[in-house]
Amino acid sequence: MREADYKTLLENVDGLVVVDRDGIILMMEDALAKTCYVNGEQMDKEKVAGRNIMDVIPTTHIMDCFEQPSPQVADYYFVEGRTIVSTRKPIMRDGEIVAVMEYDLFGVEGEHLTEFIQKTSELSKNLSVLKDDYFSSQRSKYTINSIIGNSSKINKVKEEIKIASRYNSTVLIEGETGTGKELVAHAIHSLSDRQLAAFIKINCSAIPESLIESELFGYEDGSFTGGKKGGRKGKIEMANGGTIFLDEINQLPLSAQPKLLRTLQEHEVNPVGSEKNIPVDIRVVAASNEDLKTMVAEGRFREDLYYRLNVINIKVPSLEKRKDDIPYIVENTIDRLNKQLDKEIKGISPEAIRVLKRYHWPGNIRELNNVIERAMSHCEENTLKLIHFTDSFMYEYQKKEDAFTLQEGETLHEIRQRAERKAIVEALATYKGNKVKAAKALNISRSLIHKKINSLNITEDEY
Repeated sequence: MREADYKTLLENVDGLVVVDRDGIILMMEDALAKTCYVNGEQMDKEKVAGRNIMDVIPTTHIMDCFEQPSPQVADYYFVEGRTIVSTRKPIMRDGEIVAVMEYDLFGVEGEHLTEFIQKTSELSKNLSVLKDDYFSSQRSKYTINSIIGNSSKINKVKEEIKIASRYNSTVLIEGETGTGKELVAHAIHSLSDRQLAAFIKINCSAIPESLIESELFGYEDGSFTGGKKGGRKGKIEMANGGTIFLDEINQLPLSAQPKLLRTLQEHEVNPVGSEKNIPVDIRVVAASNEDLKTMVAEGRFREDLYYRLNVINIKVPSLEKRKDDIPYIVENTIDRLNKQLDKEIKGISPEAIRVLKRYHWPGNIRELNNVIERAMSHCEENTLKLIHFTDSFMYEYQKKEDAFTLQEGETLHEIRQRAERKAIVEALATYKGNKVKAAKALNISRSLIHKKINSLNITEDEY
């Protein structure tokens, strides 16, 4: 591009003006220049060149940029009754400001200025609401990284979450109480394209049968005694554009199931007391701690609703079936509870981990978290040990661990093997299955620990 072309380009930038450190005008766009008057004489781009900017536009703030060298965006000034909104930027050479350029974003007059201010105010208000909403309790609190563990079973669940998050199909999450079904629901939402929209949770077992319909679908003003004046949106409508999580769906009364089925089929809700249907765009994720298929066979759950819910099925394994994850879950729980309990516990002893892995955990992860929290409340050291656990099952399993009785006919070689086996299992538990670190702790070679693991029939379930 030729120099003349650059000059033509600059002359077409609305409101462009360039001044040096003394305020002398080096260039001014002609349309802007013609709005200016000096001693009653109308200016143009030729007449303003070489004049001081304060003589031509005394209301400008352009000289401020020499004192505050950062760009000044969307500032305003007045020229002959017009309001100009402009941006100023310093022109640097060898680290010093040699000039400042200013150009108009737009000029506004009268009612246009009022309209612009109203739009700006409304935008600010909407952004504030969006910001408040984003950090409100109606957003997903957990992600897939909140699901702790590295076992093959939990890794399979994580893969199923990623697949489910790509689609809007209904998801049914099944698993025992305390396995983390809610975490799975949050993770699906946070990975989906609805992640910035609402995540509404409703526990179907916590709402009386007489109120479940109004909670889910809302109600019109005057539809029943005690209702909120003006009516109220239901949870499903509140989740519009986002995800609704129906926890313990197995506890949903049979009386409410047909209406939920209609919502899933027609993508609309009908508030209690209303004759109109409200369209909704929602993603439904449901969870059950009972086998819904069995409930259908027993007549306790509608078959058509079951099939509508069970499009994508994710089964969350019990802790009993993923004991290899216990050390990771315990470590994560300690880190989380340290902040809540004002503790500085760094870890847990191998003996305690081994006992925890032998227990059958009927309450799953929820029970494990409670056990760890109780132990931490009794611990004044930096490591959790068996002595800090007050749960009776820990005592019983510890007694079995500590018992070392001679078995009838057992030879010294067999006794030595038993002790050796116990030491290797303990080392492997301490280092979470890392055979290199376990071998180093036992002061034996890597090849020897592998040989011992095979000859002593040590399985992964033991550590």
